[in-house]
Amino acid sequence: MVKILNLVVQDESDPDDSTEFVVSFEIREDIHQPEKALRDAVQEFVNSDTDETKQAISNAQGLFNWGDAMTAVPDNLFIKHGLTKLNTAAIDVFVNLNEILCDYSAYKSKQCKQKSILFDVKKHINDYIIKWNEDIRYWKKGENLYAEEMADKISEQNQKLKNLMTVEIIDADYIKNLIISETEDELIVIYEEILEYFKLSGEAEGE
Repeated sequence: MVKILNLVVQDESDPDDSTEFVVSFEIREDIHQPEKALRDAVQEFVNSDTDETKQAISNAQGLFNWGDAMTAVPDNLFIKHGLTKLNTAAIDVFVNLNEILCDYSAYKSKQCKQKSILFDVKKHINDYIIKWNEDIRYWKKGENLYAEEMADKISEQNQKLKNLMTVEIIDADYIKNLIISETEDELIVIYEEILEYFKLSGEAEGE
């Protein structure tokens, strides 16, 4: 009997947008853990150190996620791990579009120090985005003016974090300026936490 794996990619960073895409694979008979085979194929690509891998990770600014994987990982590598791409569906594996798949320890060097810091900073920001999305869902369940105001307030703050995720170059000075201009205590706390990454790396030695 033919077994099918469905990779269902969801974007959990926006509670108001449930966009997703599905990629289907036929599972070879000897494969008993299809999700592991899928992740092994992606990790082999990430750790291969080929020109294609370096370019793909560079295009993703070091934050290589499932959307990048489905674009960059060649079909023959999935086949090697017992998975052949199809257009049908049977077994669903749900993953977060923003889950970071690149083990950055393989790229730690002087040349990628800045990218490593940015990787940590953006992961920190993304963790707050996901948490606040849950808070927004909670307050939206309330049927009173206070709950609506709380949901709107958190949504506005979360949008600032989402905007920050799109900034290509984030450094200590940039974060310091955000702290100076920000009026919301919750965001100031987050910016100060981000600034700690730069202090620990020696990027904010002027403190």
